[in-house]
Amino acid sequence: VVVETIADMQFDAFNKAYLIQNNNGQVYYAKSLSNSAPDGTWTFSIDIMGAEDASERTHNPVQQQLVNNLCTTWLIQTPTPWSWDGWNDDIGWFSLSLVRGHQMTGNTNFLNAAEYGFNFAFGRGWDTNYNNGGIWEQQPANLPAGQAPEKEPLSNDSLLQTVCMIYQSTGDTNYLNRALQIYSWVRTNLVNPSNGQVYNNIYTNGTINTSVNLYNQGTFVDCANLLHNITGQQMYYNDALNAVK
Repeated sequence: VVVETIADMQFDAFNKAYLIQNNNGQVYYAKSLSNSAPDGTWTFSIDIMGAEDASERTHNPVQQQLVNNLCTTWLIQTPTPWSWDGWNDDIGWFSLSLVRGHQMTGNTNFLNAAEYGFNFAFGRGWDTNYNNGGIWEQQPANLPAGQAPEKEPLSNDSLLQTVCMIYQSTGDTNYLNRALQIYSWVRTNLVNPSNGQVYNNIYTNGTINTSVNLYNQGTFVDCANLLHNITGQQMYYNDALNAVK
């Protein structure tokens, strides 16, 4: 007998309210209860990661198939190239949901798209002219007039999680080296390693916004945990534990 947990009931209710299959067989989440249009691009990616969380927890073949259908539909609705999106954290969420989908389903289309996304965002976003590295949150060329460019945990951590998982899936040490490179920069510039506080962003003049946001703490924990799992090095475990605390 399988007894539904609260998490199961919540996920079932979410799917009942928002999950749609159209006449073309595409499966996606709606924008809202009153708008059945696809919840596109990065928000759809976050929706997919909710489904991936459920599949990761239960290992239910039905949920695994849902992940496959969602990622397949996402790629149909958001084909490459993704150069129209100047936000590197968006590319990170795209790619992270897809590489997780690959790890759960074995679908190589998802892995190929995740590799494209990481290489594209890192290639345009990693900048050494300011702050000795780091990935722009939004590409400076895409910024509104008068808005200062900056680098945030979200752009770096989403792509760092992605490249860690690409390494897990491919064994290509070039991806591991990129992961170590990004992590080192984040830890040096946006983290207080003594207490685990993750800062909000750094500007080109070196000024750091030290405000605290839960999502920055959480994405950094994910990154540190992944690198501890991959390398076994105690530093990453300690960083994750401090950030949780």
